[in-house]
Amino acid sequence: MTHCAQAGTLSPRTTEPLVVHKELAEVLANPVIAVVRSAEELAEALTSRVSAIEIRSGDLASLPALIDRVRAARKSVMLYPELIAGLGRDPAAIDFLCGYARPTAIVSTKKQILQKARACGLITIFQIFMIDTQAFETGIQTARRLDCDAVEIMPGAIPHIIREVSSQLPLPVLCAGLVKTEAEIHEVLKAGAQAVATSRRPLWFASSLREVAA
Repeated sequence: MTHCAQAGTLSPRTTEPLVVHKELAEVLANPVIAVVRSAEELAEALTSRVSAIEIRSGDLASLPALIDRVRAARKSVMLYPELIAGLGRDPAAIDFLCGYARPTAIVSTKKQILQKARACGLITIFQIFMIDTQAFETGIQTARRLDCDAVEIMPGAIPHIIREVSSQLPLPVLCAGLVKTEAEIHEVLKAGAQAVATSRRPLWFASSLREVAA
């Protein structure tokens, strides 16, 4: 893993290849990841073309059943803990979750959550909010220290930022937020993103995107 550069002097990666292990490759098999916040959305996502579903609502007690439904549909399960009641910022809840229904990946902005998830053997995806230059530099440095499996940048509809992040990190780059059309997904995939997480249901069924990512 690339050593952390000093603030303001980020150096691009030049020789390190993308690190994608088997379970992460399954998550990225389709370049669209369905983001769901309700039972209705989950039911539709289970019938879609996506290979991974990111759950962004619910509570800790109901998660095992939700995860079982996604796995029964032969799809990977991603969780965003900060939006799950009873999970939130408590790393100990990750242990409980893994004991009862093991998700595939955890997406979080919280170092402690990602470290616990990694210790449990889960895929870890560090989310970075690209609100300004300082957030960009801090996010890149933190991703390097965390030794995470991938990064997810928000908002996702910024191709030149995707190119910069891809040049700095030997990790898959995911995008989320403000990507609304198939054309925009084409743009971010061509810029270097490996997948786009979206709640826009028509995009879950898009048939032309797999070829773009190939």
